[in-house]
Amino acid sequence: MVKKVLIQKRMLVALNNSMDQQAKLKLDMAVYLLGEINRLPTLYRNEDSKERFARMSSQRLKKIIYNYSDYLQFLTKNGFVEIVKNHSTDNKQCRAYQITDNYYADELVEYEIKNKILLRKFDVKGNDGNQEERNQLVLRTRPYLVQNFDEKLGMDIHSAHDEIEYLQNPYDQKKYVHAMQLISEWERKAWSYSINWSTDERLHSTLTRTNKSLRKHIRYEGESIVGLDLKTSQPYFLCAILKGICTWDIELLKRIGAYEFLGNELIEDLFDTIDISEAREFARIVLNEDLYQSLLEVIPVRFDEAGKPFRLVYDKSNWREPWKTKTYSSARDAMKEIVLLIFNCKSRYVTDEIKAFKESFPTVFNMIQMIKRSGMEFYRLLCHVEAFCLLDYVAKEFARKYSGVPLFSIHDSLVTVESKAELLSLFMQEELYELTGLKPSIEREDWLEVLIGEKEKVS
Repeated sequence: MVKKVLIQKRMLVALNNSMDQQAKLKLDMAVYLLGEINRLPTLYRNEDSKERFARMSSQRLKKIIYNYSDYLQFLTKNGFVEIVKNHSTDNKQCRAYQITDNYYADELVEYEIKNKILLRKFDVKGNDGNQEERNQLVLRTRPYLVQNFDEKLGMDIHSAHDEIEYLQNPYDQKKYVHAMQLISEWERKAWSYSINWSTDERLHSTLTRTNKSLRKHIRYEGESIVGLDLKTSQPYFLCAILKGICTWDIELLKRIGAYEFLGNELIEDLFDTIDISEAREFARIVLNEDLYQSLLEVIPVRFDEAGKPFRLVYDKSNWREPWKTKTYSSARDAMKEIVLLIFNCKSRYVTDEIKAFKESFPTVFNMIQMIKRSGMEFYRLLCHVEAFCLLDYVAKEFARKYSGVPLFSIHDSLVTVESKAELLSLFMQEELYELTGLKPSIEREDWLEVLIGEKEKVS
């Protein structure tokens, strides 16, 4: 097997020189740990976050390098890494490390692990035991969504490297590290996937971690891939739940997976909470208009002196200054986050934005609050219904009916090759309408067209 990790070029040279004086420490072990500190932050793609630290799980590291703490002490003492946040019994988080500024903003190179003891800890694709367990869980539960992670799937590595060349500067280093890590995984076909059943129930994979600028370089048997996105997915499924409650339709609630999640007693309590005309108006906006643009008429969004929309958001990680100003590229983007706040926040949490939504849709808001006060997280209900309908039914049925057609998922989108995009789009529309009785809006994302458009601009 081959196990490769990414490490900053200058740091590898300096580390190699320093390791000459460490008889008990092995270069491969140290490079592996540095590679993990580079890799772990890339597992969670957040374009806005500037944090680059990696939380190092002692339980996981012990299974791979029994004396890992000796290496971390050596790397810290010699200025290769620094401790960012200490483990706390209060927040139960692992100690966090990051590459020091002296080495972080440098070219990344691949280093091949040769140490036989270390290599035994990984499978043929370079995954450790924890990742292999996650892969196997997905293979047992949603095999139809990962069966096409095979030798036919790949990335145009040369064009992908050209794509990210501009990121090699101190300001975009985190994006550069992330992109290099993804390109390396695509080149080695080191697929990883997982499902967190206690949160969003979506499939998270090498593909979902790959941003749009790199997706356009992905090919399956030489063909580009296309995303079919269910527009305003969670509001759409909220409308399906509202329909079931307004019409006392238990069978509909069972069909979309809401009945088993809510339970009979809570559903009966909800039957008398919704004003049907209000629910219909809310559904009309979701299904026939741009929900976020429409809500701008009733929910206030503030603008700064430069004309940028902004919100004051709570940062619980900074207890000294928990409130910070967050700006958005458009008022619509701000509204999308406000809707997520209404779905996700605790029942007692109140803002002017939440009050405005309540005034516009009082019984819809009351239903959401009743579900939250029952001890249930409302966003978990929406995530469950979305995953149940889109991934556990529609995608599964498509894979069964069209077994030879490549199929993937990216969050609330299903993905296939360009030549089969229309087939998948029509199937999604028909099956979702059959499930919910509501007409969905499916948007097509052609990542290759972005690439072609950019090339035309250059020429």
